[in-house]
Parts: sequence; C-alpha cells; structure tokens
Amino acid sequence: MNPDNTLKEGIQTEKASQNQILKEVELRLTFNNEQEAIALESKLQSHGFEFHSESTEADTYFDGPNFIEDKICLRVRRRGDFVEMTYKGPSHAKENGFFSKEELNLKIEDPETAFKMLSALGFPELVTVTKSRKTYKRSADNTGIMIDTIEGVGVFLEIEVMSNDPTQARRQILQVQKDLELTNLERTVLPYRDLKLNSISQNS
Repeated sequence: MNPDNTLKEGIQTEKASQNQILKEVELRLTFNNEQEAIALESKLQSHGFEFHSESTEADTYFDGPNFIEDKICLRVRRRGDFVEMTYKGPSHAKENGFFSKEELNLKIEDPETAFKMLSALGFPELVTVTKSRKTYKRSADNTGIMIDTIEGVGVFLEIEVMSNDPTQARRQILQVQKDLELTNLERTVLPYRDLKLNSISQNS
C-alpha cells in the first residue's frame, strides 16, 4: 500500500501578508493500544518536539444531503468556554489519493441558539465525538504531533505540517513517521465522525 494514499491535504488558511495559501497536510495513524501512545510520548523530546497543549473537545456533527458520501463536515466544537462552528466542503480527489477541502470557521457566542438554527434549517444532529488531545510541536520545521483519544473508538496519532509546498510537506511527514518508528501503525482516512458512527453501529 502506497503511504501517500492515506495522506490528506486541506486548504487551511491564507497568509495574506505574503499572498500565499498554506495547506494543512496530515497523516492519521491508529494506535493498537494506549501503551503505544505513551511510548511515543516518551521519545518525542529527543526528536525535537515540545509539549504544547492538552485539551478535551466535544464535536457535534450535523447531517445533511450526501454529507457522509461526500465527506462533508458541519460541526460545532466546544472546548471549555470556546465554541466554534466549522464547515468542510466535499472532498475532491486529486493525484495519488490526496484530497483538498474548503474549510470555514465561525466563532459562536450562543451555542444553544446555533443548534436550534441548524435543526430548523434541516441539519439534524448526527453524533457527538468527545476527544482528548495532546499536542506536540517542532518549530524547526513546523511539524505538529497530535495524540487523540476518541471516547468509545480508540487512540489515534496525527502528524501535521502547514506548508505552501504540499509535496515537500508529504515527504516531511513520511520522514517523521520513519524517524519515530511508526511505519507499522495502520493508517486511516476516515474522519472521527465516521469512526464514531461505525463504533456505535457495531456495538448496537
């Protein structure tokens, strides 16, 4: 299996000062157990990564026409007092199995009203994913490591690079995967929403 086939890229933000569009390129891996995640954390510092943050997020996803088939995401994320609505458009296949997605974010001051509005507009609640995330960063090459524990699903790793050169970013991510001895971990392109839905279906 070509590891490139499980990498994904998405337009994340525009760096207006330099008139460049930065792309978020990431690889998602599945840990077999929590001990593997702990073992990884113990060696991140020796590879130049520093602990950045730890948080718990509750992501409520909403349904709509062809949202699952086209991997369209409409969600409200709650993290402490911070609430944000995100829309990610349909995935557009590119060469080597890569995907590009439009992403729009809007800070929400009144989540209760936002939920009622989405329901009234025909976007019912689909599922809520509770995620605990630890983030490590290596400033030398703008690489991020995220260890995510998804309630009722499992433990995952995301290696992420923000770059205006996606090709170089993919090479960088694969090198990090090799350096951290993670090439044996299974890769997944399914979003956490779909993984949660699959888990619920299997346990029902």
